[in-house]
Amino acid sequence: SSGINAEWPLRPGKKCEYLFKTTKTPNLTDATPLSISGSATVTLTGTNLCSTSSGDKTVVTYGTHECVINTGDGGVCSSTKIVCKLPQISADKYRLKIARPVFGLAFIPDKLKFLSVGFNVTDIQPLVGSIYGGTTVTISGTNLPANPKITTGGKRNTVVSANTSQYVVVTPNRGVTKDEIDYFRVETEDLAPTQMGGSSVRYTYTVDISPKIASFTPATGSKGTAVTITGTALKKKKVPTATLR
Repeated sequence: SSGINAEWPLRPGKKCEYLFKTTKTPNLTDATPLSISGSATVTLTGTNLCSTSSGDKTVVTYGTHECVINTGDGGVCSSTKIVCKLPQISADKYRLKIARPVFGLAFIPDKLKFLSVGFNVTDIQPLVGSIYGGTTVTISGTNLPANPKITTGGKRNTVVSANTSQYVVVTPNRGVTKDEIDYFRVETEDLAPTQMGGSSVRYTYTVDISPKIASFTPATGSKGTAVTITGTALKKKKVPTATLR
């Protein structure tokens, strides 16, 4: 179709017409790459894509992140091609948008609509902790996803802090009575649950180091009363603490 006429009255006997034309619609036919890790140079090809004219400057974005077209630094802006630079962004799935003010938004085929940004985990410490949870674990890497939900064994960890190079989490109560091996997984609104660190990086909930209180005496006392606590796995590298109510 050559277009659609949209008509509305202007004055008696006259009308104003707006014509939607496919020949004036920016059209994307290819985009590379479709998956990255960190920053990248992106190449987009098609028709009616780009302009640097005043009032018709093309803007390319992935999610809220602009892919900068700098023709003085290797960038390309022409009717049939865009070369732009995307800064390092956290791992996730981002929707592509090409906006040219005079012509409007570009048509983007489904297979080119999203850019997948990956991440890399370099270290997880410690890899062993109590079956009752409460172990502080540090996950280090590059380009880690923002606003993460982190789980082990399907149970959600408490995220203490999170940035693109490090997560600090506290493990949940695993709800088991024997050793259990699990993996850390991360997910976001657009990122499906993804295992961190590969198949060789496993976290073990261990009974042997899980503190268990058998008794404490005396059962009552005033401020300053010495209390003796007995049980198993109570001794740790750090002095354990207990809250008595």
